[in-house]
Amino acid sequence: MINLFIGLPLLALAMYLSGRNSLRGHLLLAGLLFYFCYVYLMFTVGAALIGLFLVYISIFALTGVSFFLNLSEIEVARLPDQVSGGFPHRLFIGFLFTFSVVLVVLWVGRIVPIMMTGQVPPDMAGQTTLVSQGLDLGMVVPLALSAGILLWRRSSWGYLLTAISMTHGLMMFISIPAWIVVALIREGKTNLFEASPFLVLSLIGIALTGLFYQNVQEISSKSSHVGIR
Repeated sequence: MINLFIGLPLLALAMYLSGRNSLRGHLLLAGLLFYFCYVYLMFTVGAALIGLFLVYISIFALTGVSFFLNLSEIEVARLPDQVSGGFPHRLFIGFLFTFSVVLVVLWVGRIVPIMMTGQVPPDMAGQTTLVSQGLDLGMVVPLALSAGILLWRRSSWGYLLTAISMTHGLMMFISIPAWIVVALIREGKTNLFEASPFLVLSLIGIALTGLFYQNVQEISSKSSHVGIR
């Protein structure tokens, strides 16, 4: 629920700003649409068949299509000129790589023992597969790694993928502390091996997401064509 309370107002803000052709708005909208597509794909393939099943499919489909339509409004080639000269490339590259490595280590560390022993842990009761881990390794990690590599090369696509990865991450970072607290309330304990690195990354990620958008500069399309005949 925390995702909806925070995500929906942010989505409304992003739609408003993108409607005014704001670069920050388009980048924020891209990340949020990717996040909602990711979440409702998870619900579609991982949740029990309930009355909201068609709603999950609809949101997954609509956000997926909207994601690509929104990308068409972003002039990717101009992105390097629309970030401040002091943009901390190394800081973001290091975070994106670290985030990817942490996900791979944690999730592969959970998956491999299950595959080797064939024994399903108690917290997987009623589940047929590890949906969240599968989507993280199949979607989130490749996105973050690609963003880091392209940003290291100073590619214009690196800035776009960093915006998407950091914004998607922001929603994950906000929900992770709540996930830890809920586990403590329900069971009186939590998996510190998984929770601790996520909690640290969450605090850093929230700060870096704000820093990223602080470094994005709004340049009107008119000003970019001055002197061009």
